[in-house]
Amino acid sequence: MQNDLSALEKALAKRIEEMKLPGVSVCIRGPEGVIYEKGFGKRSIEQDLDVTPETVFGIASMSKSFTALSCCILAAEGKMSLEDPVTKYFPDLHLKGVPDELVTIRQLGLHRAGIPPMEPLEWSIAMNTPGRKSKAEEQLRKESPNEMNTIGQIVD
Repeated sequence: MQNDLSALEKALAKRIEEMKLPGVSVCIRGPEGVIYEKGFGKRSIEQDLDVTPETVFGIASMSKSFTALSCCILAAEGKMSLEDPVTKYFPDLHLKGVPDELVTIRQLGLHRAGIPPMEPLEWSIAMNTPGRKSKAEEQLRKESPNEMNTIGQIVD
């Protein structure tokens, strides 16, 4: 297995260099847990901070795609239905003016549930990413329409 990992690391390093990426965190998981994890490059070039397996990257809306795919897999396995109301899994999630039964997993996945865009989320990412100091962050701090310091504020 060690030879496979050194080949993997060589291939990753080559691809990272080709794409001119400043830093990447890699984690491979199997049914038994983490098989491999390693950070490559820098999470902050300005502060000379390395990427580690614990480095948190803002992935924007990618989590929506992974969540939607996971829900589709669970639905295909008969473990849930895309027609389930979201309140079945998140009892406190209610959208103003929309009956709970109309806010289904499918509607969320299709972006048709009535949730407005979350521009202040950028502010939250900037404020809650350790070791991130940049001009963009400073600008976000100045211009943000409302602070979002806690998960509760983001959900609200």
